[in-house]
Amino acid sequence: MILVSLAWCAHGLVGPTVWHHHRINLRQSATIESSSSDGSSSRLSRGEVASKLNRALEEQSPHKPLEPISRYAVYIRELWRANETRSAHDCCAPPRSTSLRSRATTGVGLGIVFTAWIFSSDAAFALGMAAQAIVAQLEYFRMAIASGAAPARRIVVCSSLAMLYAACYAPSLHELVFPLAGTWIMLWFLLMRPNCSSINDISTTLMGLFYTAYLPSWWVRLRCAPAWETAVPPFHVHPFLSYLVVDPAKLSTAVAVWWTCLGVAVSDIGAYFGGKRFGTRSLKSIGLGAAAKASPNKTLEGALSGFAASAAVATLGAAAMRWPYWPLAGPLYGLLVSMVALVGDLTASMLKRDGDVKDFGDLLPGHGGLLDRLDGFIFVPPLAYCLLPKLLPA
Repeated sequence: MILVSLAWCAHGLVGPTVWHHHRINLRQSATIESSSSDGSSSRLSRGEVASKLNRALEEQSPHKPLEPISRYAVYIRELWRANETRSAHDCCAPPRSTSLRSRATTGVGLGIVFTAWIFSSDAAFALGMAAQAIVAQLEYFRMAIASGAAPARRIVVCSSLAMLYAACYAPSLHELVFPLAGTWIMLWFLLMRPNCSSINDISTTLMGLFYTAYLPSWWVRLRCAPAWETAVPPFHVHPFLSYLVVDPAKLSTAVAVWWTCLGVAVSDIGAYFGGKRFGTRSLKSIGLGAAAKASPNKTLEGALSGFAASAAVATLGAAAMRWPYWPLAGPLYGLLVSMVALVGDLTASMLKRDGDVKDFGDLLPGHGGLLDRLDGFIFVPPLAYCLLPKLLPA
């Protein structure tokens, strides 16, 4: 737990503050009406309202922070109002500066919460993933709406919940949810909307379901319904605790998931510090033009540093889990995880570059939106699901 907390802390310190050229805060929509004391109404920009809200939150006593559940609910409601946004550029607020202490505190908190979540019960793990998936897809859709798309958000949210439930409790049906949801989405576009939807509307909707729900649902499939089983549980728990903590028969799976997530976080840390210290060649210099434009600050040396950091952590994990041939299997697994995590990072950068935003949101102090923090984890679970059954000891 200490190790993953420190990793998440550093992951927060190297947060998304250096990857793009400017910030657009999509928290604001176009304008709102407010009444003055003399009864007249004035139109205030969302940027002005957000600035006042930020100052009010900062003036609150440090001993009375906004409750996490309330903040989550407010943030969801705020994301859902994205259809009021006419233009991302018309509703910008000045970026809030965040202290090193704030970002470190958030990073440590994320590490502790993620560790507890990974070793929780199947139901708690699936519910936690659902909470994250809904926020991530609404952050993605808010950016898309500001860019002119009109996605079918309600169907995507419902399909995501069905997908996560199937991944946890009906794994044999898990792969069927995505094509069935695609059919449902097209029926909605054809029958429920008064006008023909554009390619942008349809592709944005399907991408939102695939990117923020289907791919992450493999974490649930991996953690709650793995492709292998432990013959003899290493220990037993009280029936009441089975609703709170991981099933002992799946403990090895939870440990493998924990080490995999740690490898993703450490990969990002290594890439940042390695690039800052040794980086001289951009990704464009090795022929990766699109990746270089999506994230101009990334360097070849940074990427190699991230690969090395993830390989080192995976080697430690492989030795701790007693993988067969762990001196070889560990580094190779860490290298593959880091490479796929980089694909997720660059994919998010490309989406934000096209949407002309720096962050997907502002849920996490000093980190941006939830999708900004989890982009490296999105493409990893299918790879882990394929490899871990062959790597873990029988």
